[in-house]
Amino acid sequence: MNKSITHQLTSICLLAALLASPATAADLYIGGGAKAGEITDRTAIVLARLTSTQAQNAEGLIPGRDGQARLRYGTEESLLDAKTTLWETALAEAD
Repeated sequence: MNKSITHQLTSICLLAALLASPATAADLYIGGGAKAGEITDRTAIVLARLTSTQAQNAEGLIPGRDGQARLRYGTEESLLDAKTTLWETALAEAD
């Protein structure tokens, strides 16, 4: 994968956590990391699941968390040209 695209996707996913609903942002994580696939020179599918912890619990699971998030994305590594998606609602029990 192109280093610039990798950096952009990492930035996108980190911003998803930072742009989470302000009321609960301190308790929201992307504990499973972010995944990107079907990447082209114009598109990428990005998956970021909101979680209540940064790592696995005693059962080896990373519990989901209700909340809202949005992605910020752009074609420049600096994200100076970034656009932001609408807010999406996440449910703890849904991936």
